[in-house]
Amino acid sequence: MDALVLEAQQNKRTAQAEIFERLGGKMLGVCRNYIKDWQQAEEVMLDGFFKALTKIDQLKHEGAFEGWLRQIMIRECLSWLRRSKELTADLNIETLYTLGIPAEVESVWTEQTLAQWIDELTPGCKVVFLLYEVEGYKHHEIADLLQISEGASKSQLSKARRALQTLYRESKQENYAT
Repeated sequence: MDALVLEAQQNKRTAQAEIFERLGGKMLGVCRNYIKDWQQAEEVMLDGFFKALTKIDQLKHEGAFEGWLRQIMIRECLSWLRRSKELTADLNIETLYTLGIPAEVESVWTEQTLAQWIDELTPGCKVVFLLYEVEGYKHHEIADLLQISEGASKSQLSKARRALQTLYRESKQENYAT
């Protein structure tokens, strides 16, 4: 990948196209974590690639190119979210474990269910939850990205976790009641 990035930095279109081919699907997945509509997520992803490839000459080879590209995609998503206020998540069931939900997750709680629960969160909670739990950002980084205080980031994450735990408990009670 490093040789491909060096070629892309020299404005070689074939290298840029190869980077898009290799990482396009993965970056679309990143965008879908934040943006509900597939077409809109794809548009944001394309904008992110355009931005990355036009600024690729500024890339310092201190870390992985994919990580740099992922950060650009997340920032593009956050910009779009600020304008539109629409959020969603495309997560896997393992995320439940980070919420303190027991490992004996019933088969009725699918990835789709988890995504629906996350969609029920307030916009602030949803974004902070995704950045922290899915993307691995620290609270001070989230605070910088969203232009909020570190305490507000921690508070939003705590509210998100409590809300998801409540939805889990309610769902569990409903399933056992039937």
